Amino acid sequence: MSQYRIFSPPRQKKTASGGDRWRAVAPLWLYRVLTWSVLAIGLAFAAAVIVLRHWVMPEIESYRDDIARIISERTRQKVTIGAVHAQWEGLRPQLVLEHVTVYDAAGRPALELPRIDSTLSWWSVPALELRAHALDIYRPRLNIRRDARDVVSIAGVELDGGGGGGNDFVDSLLRQREIEVHDATIIWNDELRQAPQLELTSVHLHVVNSGGRHLFGLRATPPQALAAPLDVRGDLRGGTIAALADWNGKLYLELAYADIAAWRTWVEFPIEFPRGAGALRAWFTFSRDRLVEAVADVRLTGVITRLGADLPQLDLSHLSGRVGWKQSGEGFEVSTLRLGLTTTGGLKLPPADFLLRVNGPGARQQGGGELRASALELAPLVALADHLPLGQETRKQLADYSPKGSLREVAVRWSGDWSDPHQYSARGRFQRLSLNRSGRIPGFTGISGTLEASERGGTLFLKSQQATVDMPLVFRDPHALDALAAQVSWSRSGGETELWINNVAFSNAHLAGSVFGIYRTAGATSGSIDLTGRLTRADARFVGRYIPLVVARKARDWLDAAFIAGRSSNVTLRLKGKLDEFPFSGGRDGVFQVTARVSDGVLHYADGWPDITN
Repeated sequence: MSQYRIFSPPRQKKTASGGDRWRAVAPLWLYRVLTWSVLAIGLAFAAAVIVLRHWVMPEIESYRDDIARIISERTRQKVTIGAVHAQWEGLRPQLVLEHVTVYDAAGRPALELPRIDSTLSWWSVPALELRAHALDIYRPRLNIRRDARDVVSIAGVELDGGGGGGNDFVDSLLRQREIEVHDATIIWNDELRQAPQLELTSVHLHVVNSGGRHLFGLRATPPQALAAPLDVRGDLRGGTIAALADWNGKLYLELAYADIAAWRTWVEFPIEFPRGAGALRAWFTFSRDRLVEAVADVRLTGVITRLGADLPQLDLSHLSGRVGWKQSGEGFEVSTLRLGLTTTGGLKLPPADFLLRVNGPGARQQGGGELRASALELAPLVALADHLPLGQETRKQLADYSPKGSLREVAVRWSGDWSDPHQYSARGRFQRLSLNRSGRIPGFTGISGTLEASERGGTLFLKSQQATVDMPLVFRDPHALDALAAQVSWSRSGGETELWINNVAFSNAHLAGSVFGIYRTAGATSGSIDLTGRLTRADARFVGRYIPLVVARKARDWLDAAFIAGRSSNVTLRLKGKLDEFPFSGGRDGVFQVTARVSDGVLHYADGWPDITN
């Protein structure tokens, strides 16, 4: 102990200060206050229960007219009550109202409620408002009306955002904890569209409110000719019905079967839809009274539609898959998942995943977008182009080029305007791709391979069978190729392009060989090239078809008739220099050299001359 005191100072005795004495006494005082407060609340609660049980609730029927009058004053609508009963559910009082009728401004019954069971919440006392722990409504008839002013009223309450008593009544319902409606009937009258009355029966509605969040589920049965029973669910957020435009949330709709075209009597479609039936599941997202996202799983048959007033009618025998749309600022997004269709004419578009996202210009960007596709069959899309809302120039280009084949795993991104992007990247696979020649753009058929490109450069791999290349500015005739394999890459810098032909191998009935080299652009000139080629098999009879048009123009007819026979297994080509100087007359400013070892050759030099053989 003595050693410990050497290294640690001895402890000092503390005397209790005034603050310490207060902290010691204060908890006892606080506990007494809390105890008496809880006891007082408990006694008040017990007294309230006794008063309700023995004096108020047994005489509740005598207050029926007063209750109806108070509700009428609060809602500013006439309300009548046939009977009132009271009972207890545990410690909560329960009111049962029978034959309640709410009238609209014209004195017509807008809401008929045969029975209402309301289990009251004790939170009604601190809230100074009638609050229900649970509210059950049985077999009501609800009238919803849209008048000629395009104002919708529910049970006579106009949803005009005016903040009147009707809105106060609806807001009070939104503050109830839980509402359940059993076996209801909803009647929709649309005076604006002058449509016949629409009636939904066997309606079951369950609403759970928690602050500004409102969850609901609704099941209803439309007329059998229109649809099977529908299922609607929602997750909405909003404070007051007077500010309905500020609400946001999500809705879900499911229909196992519906004659969708028949609903156009009551629903305004954005496109012409005279016929079509099937199943539908849809998700909708709203923000501040605007639809910002929609996703729909559809399975339709016998569809007739028109996507634009100036477009021909589109007749589909089958359409299925998922379609999505999303609005984001100034941009939008369109997507599909396993979406496929078949027209009555037999045109078939296989199921495919697709995404097109276009970003609107913002404070920090100049727009841009993204396109992705798992698989696209081009021929059906081109055939459908006349029915799609495309620009005239786009439709003309599709008709001129008439692309065919399929694209796989396509991914394209760009910034700026899509027709002249500042930056872009593209990659994808293509199979049996075909394109008509147009202007300076060559044509081809049966091309397969992969592509990866950006504004800085890219790489192209080809591996094709039974392909055709049509380059009328270079060769006189299209070239059919039994096999074509190539690896080509390029880069761009300072407005110029450098192209590397790493390995191009080809073969057909006339020849087989390979080419490699490099090509560079140079301003407004044709650029320069350094190319080496080799043929391992060649038929001399067709040499004229494979010589570029800029070579031996005057001797073209002679070349076609001069080589009667001959073959070679060793032909080399060397081309180097500025293409504006081609074919480098006198051997200056470049090299153009073809060397061939020919066997069994026959040359018809001219008519009247003997053929030169071997």
